[in-house]
Amino acid sequence: MRPRKVVLLAKRNEAQASMLKFMLETRGPFRVITASTEEKALKVFDAWRVDLALLEFSAIAEAIRQRDVDTHIVFLGGTEHPFLSHNAAPAEVLSMVQLHTARKRGPKKLETAA
Repeated sequence: MRPRKVVLLAKRNEAQASMLKFMLETRGPFRVITASTEEKALKVFDAWRVDLALLEFSAIAEAIRQRDVDTHIVFLGGTEHPFLSHNAAPAEVLSMVQLHTARKRGPKKLETAA
């Protein structure tokens, strides 16, 4: 069984967040943790090893990047890149999440001593 990727879903509308959480957890190896405010989202981020942040709140993106530069961020709505529109189809959301949580393939790079 593949390890589950942790997705932080920061969205004000709890009904929409619940629908997205259900869809992602049933169609992929994802553990989705939701937050309805910016403060809760940062607490979740600090408590979990997050692979992807789906953010409706663009104001916390910089705080997340300062904590971990390797965490992928996708914006829900808005114009920042990469983003999903508010009315994105479930298949489009799933595709974007899969794209940003996929591991890079190829041989591991070995560090060489100078």
